[in-house]
Amino acid sequence: MAVACFLSVGSLSAAEGKGPEKAAARKAKRQEAAKKAAKRAEEQFKRLDKDGDGKICLEEFKARRRKPEAAKRAEELFKMLDKDEDGAVCLDEFQVKPPEFRFKSMDKDGDGVLTFDEYKGRRTKEEDVERAEQRFKALDQDGDKKLTLEEFTPKRKKAAKTRGKRAARKKSQPKPVQAVK
Repeated sequence: MAVACFLSVGSLSAAEGKGPEKAAARKAKRQEAAKKAAKRAEEQFKRLDKDGDGKICLEEFKARRRKPEAAKRAEELFKMLDKDEDGAVCLDEFQVKPPEFRFKSMDKDGDGVLTFDEYKGRRTKEEDVERAEQRFKALDQDGDKKLTLEEFTPKRKKAAKTRGKRAARKKSQPKPVQAVK
């Protein structure tokens, strides 16, 4: 006599002990990465804030740029960070950098596209370079070995939406399981 029962995929994963633990590990890893990024941003902010007033003015932000074109790019980047347009960037504004800021700061030659060398930046460890290359190839939708701002930006949003839809679909679809007696 065969007995059929329905289990949701989420329940099956929980029974196997894989789903929730992996999800929790990924969440912890993301939280740890976010903490490290916030700490790095705070350290960088303190280095740029030469007068120690808790704000970075445009002159402090441009201080290390010697070439006129670099100073001009710094002004553009500064405007992106100064969300309240008060002429200064506080730590909160500095820590939440929009994707456009990251893209423009990586685009060293200012041509509006990122080559792989610009994308990988200062990474030198072999595993970091390989990971950057994989990400670059995944983002390069047209395969021209250059990333536009459009290729650089929406992929992250789309991936998050896809993960959410996939998880919802898995939870809602029952899966038949047959037990044989």
